[in-house]
Amino acid sequence: MSEYNEKQFSSVLVISPHPYDADLWASGTIAKLIATGSSVHYAICSDGSKTSADPYQGENLKSVRMQEQQMSANYLSIESITFFELIDGELEDDDTFRKLIVKEIRRQKPDLVITSEPYRKRLSWHRDHRITGQVALDSVYPYARDHLHYQDLWENEQLEPHNTGAIWFWGSEHPNIYIDIESTFPLKIKSVSEHKSQLNTTDYDVLERQLKTRSEQVKPGSIYLEAFREVTFRV
Repeated sequence: MSEYNEKQFSSVLVISPHPYDADLWASGTIAKLIATGSSVHYAICSDGSKTSADPYQGENLKSVRMQEQQMSANYLSIESITFFELIDGELEDDDTFRKLIVKEIRRQKPDLVITSEPYRKRLSWHRDHRITGQVALDSVYPYARDHLHYQDLWENEQLEPHNTGAIWFWGSEHPNIYIDIESTFPLKIKSVSEHKSQLNTTDYDVLERQLKTRSEQVKPGSIYLEAFREVTFRV
């Protein structure tokens, strides 16, 4: 077990399978990174158009969830949001998806990528979450790094290859970094509360208790905590 040592990251790219995922799993950490000077950018992979208990949400759900994500990001002072608008539930480990992520990495040049854990054995995990984590990992290394992968990105769009130093995976069964988010917990609640289409309560106090319970599940006795599995790369 290791505690985060306040390492400075100039640029951070958060790759979220759906609207809401990054805010639920990592917004306390994201707010803390921003407070220490990091520029944080979001890439939202799917359009969120299928995740609702209401069968009549239909075409409205996509626009609702994009609006919710934008409002949530405003609380956190996210530098930019890119919506890939791929279909919810249909993300694939393919060239189309990988190129979108590689392009975003080369645009934002992150020192750190934060995304969803691709490997879990004991707990159920949404297919889009697994695939996003795997494609993000492959995009960081080797695809975003090497000129001869997606050569058109640097020849036609002047997006040079980029070496990212680390990935933090949320939702891991084997975290090795724990972030104390007590100072940014109020921002996490506000951020998560904007995703009303995904919540079973609009009561602030109930939501606060639910988020604290999530922290205790990561590390018993800790109510202000987010955890990640860090993978580092030579840069």
